Amino acid sequence: MTAFAILQSFFKIFFINLVVSILYLISGKLSLQLSSIDGYSVPVWPPAGIALGFAIVFGKKIWPGLFLGALLTNSNDLLTQSNFVSYLLKNFQNIIIAFGNSLGGIFGSFIIKKYSDNKFKFYYTRQILLFFILAGPVSSLITSTIGVISLYVSKIIYLEFVLKSWITWWIGDSIGIIIFAPLIVVTWNWIRKEEEYLRVVILTLTTMGT
Repeated sequence: MTAFAILQSFFKIFFINLVVSILYLISGKLSLQLSSIDGYSVPVWPPAGIALGFAIVFGKKIWPGLFLGALLTNSNDLLTQSNFVSYLLKNFQNIIIAFGNSLGGIFGSFIIKKYSDNKFKFYYTRQILLFFILAGPVSSLITSTIGVISLYVSKIIYLEFVLKSWITWWIGDSIGIIIFAPLIVVTWNWIRKEEEYLRVVILTLTTMGT
């Protein structure tokens, strides 16, 4: 492999991670404007679907982009801090949450790829059932559990709010995955000329309507 090919591969991966981070950050900031009982868990969390969708398409190499996007989403004034290290240590729960969010997407894609064909498509019954029954709910279990525990340990929520926060977080992530992950995967398959344009349009309109 030549030096140029290595450099080209690096910039390709860097660009993909950058796009993932930006999409996660924008959708995350918009989602946080919804009702939230603790400032973190919301009724619908599209970034979870974005994380799983891109992880299915590109694999574990997008983990840095997912982590960075999640960290920036939860750290409102991180970029304005003069001492990043001190700020992150003071708000360590944001690092744990970012780790959980990125891990959930990667683990969900691992499950799908392990128990489905190499090219995951949303018109095989077995793959659809696998996605809705297993991958989405399981990856949401990871993100919600890690996230809520970090909030409780950091004393952001009290014990009486743990269950309510966890349920809200899990449902929000699950809905975000069910709506947005298929859209990303189907759109990518269309770009690769492996999907019909009409199916992409129908799924996009249905998603936006939802």
